[in-house]
Amino acid sequence: MRTRAIALVLACGCYHPSFEQNVPCSAELTCPGTEVCDTSQAPPRCIDQSGSGTLPDSGAQLDGAITACGACANPAPVCASDGSTCRGCYDDGECSSDVCVEWTGTCVPETEALYVKNGGDDSGTCTRALPCASITRALALVDATRFTIKLFDGTYHDAFVTSQPFVLSGENDGNNARVLFKANGPPHVLEIDGGTALVEGVILDGGLDETVRIQGGAAVTMSRVEILDSPASSVYISSSNVDLEQVEVHDGQGAQGAIAIYGGHLTLERSVIYSVGATCVRASAKYLIENSFLVGCGGTGFVAASGATPDSVFQFNTVAGNTFGAVCTVPVTLANTIFADNGSASPQTGSLCATSYSLFTDLAPNGTGNLSNSNPGFVATDDDHITFQSDARDHADPAATLTFDFDGEARPHGAASDIGADEHY
Repeated sequence: MRTRAIALVLACGCYHPSFEQNVPCSAELTCPGTEVCDTSQAPPRCIDQSGSGTLPDSGAQLDGAITACGACANPAPVCASDGSTCRGCYDDGECSSDVCVEWTGTCVPETEALYVKNGGDDSGTCTRALPCASITRALALVDATRFTIKLFDGTYHDAFVTSQPFVLSGENDGNNARVLFKANGPPHVLEIDGGTALVEGVILDGGLDETVRIQGGAAVTMSRVEILDSPASSVYISSSNVDLEQVEVHDGQGAQGAIAIYGGHLTLERSVIYSVGATCVRASAKYLIENSFLVGCGGTGFVAASGATPDSVFQFNTVAGNTFGAVCTVPVTLANTIFADNGSASPQTGSLCATSYSLFTDLAPNGTGNLSNSNPGFVATDDDHITFQSDARDHADPAATLTFDFDGEARPHGAASDIGADEHY
């Protein structure tokens, strides 16, 4: 069983929900998505010219514009290296307030931020000069103006419940802001009961029950978040809409899925789940799961249970080293996915799982474009990126429209896209 899927780099400096920012341009000087190639850098790198996420207070879309440097402002507050293009911020150091919400690429004014730092004082009001010591205290001060909590690097013993809109943003330097479960309080590190929230760039560790519980019709985005050491489900979702982007979930226990959703809508993109005691993902709701690694779980890699809808999307994933590949209790389609060494049963997917353009290391079920007894060609037992020798190369659905992979690199690279979460470069 795999103990680790890949080295997921959480400190990517990104703010767009679909691809990684500031990565090298391709040899043809192209970039994924709507990014442009900044040829003034050496080597040339992909940049986005404005923020594109949604803040939790109003739900208003942020639409930036290219302006002459010297007049850069939200949602594109930083002058790019070409000296004439404004772009979103990549990290806190690019903002005078020391608060960049990387998901939206916006700088938060100091007067609108709540600061939390080791050695702070919870008797104060969480200003930059006099930061608070706990997230719990900062949440108590959240209002319609001050709803962004800047969490400095450090370890915080905390557990909190909230239903009000907020942003929790760690520093963008390697996810060194860790929230350890605090006993004698709420049973979860983070519980969101309704409302809208954005959590980015932090580590959530432990819990008496699930590490994260989201319920009550909440709308939550989590980006570059690491979740570990849960005694039950790592992320439990009930009747809520949750978007998990570049999330790493590992070393959880319990009979529920590492990510388990019952009603609502789950989006899981460019994420990795590994070394958990049960199912990687259990979906009893509509879902969009793509460009993700579901590996080394003590149960099934993916379960589409009652409540999963036929219009759900499961594509370009790598499901490997679990006790079984996928179980579908309702008819759904799984596409462009690697199913490798998931137990001894053959095929590795259940009868109600319709598969297409997918690679199997055993006999593949009937389906257009499936590959039987094929070699996924992984880099190593602890790295499920593919090598040049992989049979997955150039064998995804020719009509597929996904333009990037797990690493934010462009698809296709070659004659056609590659099967699985990784596009080989």
